[in-house]
Amino acid sequence: MGHNIEIATEWDKTLESVKILHKTEDDYAIIQTVTKKVPLVTQRESFILSKIFHEEDGSVYVVSTSCDFAGVKPSDDRVTAHIHLLGWVMSPDASDPNITNFTVILHVDPKGWIPKSLFNSFAHEQG
Repeated sequence: MGHNIEIATEWDKTLESVKILHKTEDDYAIIQTVTKKVPLVTQRESFILSKIFHEEDGSVYVVSTSCDFAGVKPSDDRVTAHIHLLGWVMSPDASDPNITNFTVILHVDPKGWIPKSLFNSFAHEQG
């Protein structure tokens, strides 16, 4: 999943689209995410720099933060959110090799005006 991030829309129901804008062979990528439209709230987009780390035990860590990317101009119809830290930890389950334990860590400033209660109502759907 770390190498095919576009499938994130299948499990993160808040996302409309995820695009890899630039990728390097050493597991760095610049990614654009766009949230789905929510009534009364302007859509959010983010541009993040992401790095994948592989451990010998099969665990994978993905660490990301917001970045500027000259290749794409932010949309006038969306607010650009700031991702302070986004982290994924994917590790094999010790008791069942067909199970992957998945942890998401997210610290985001959605920017713009959005009621806290409304943000919290859909934030739990991320992952």
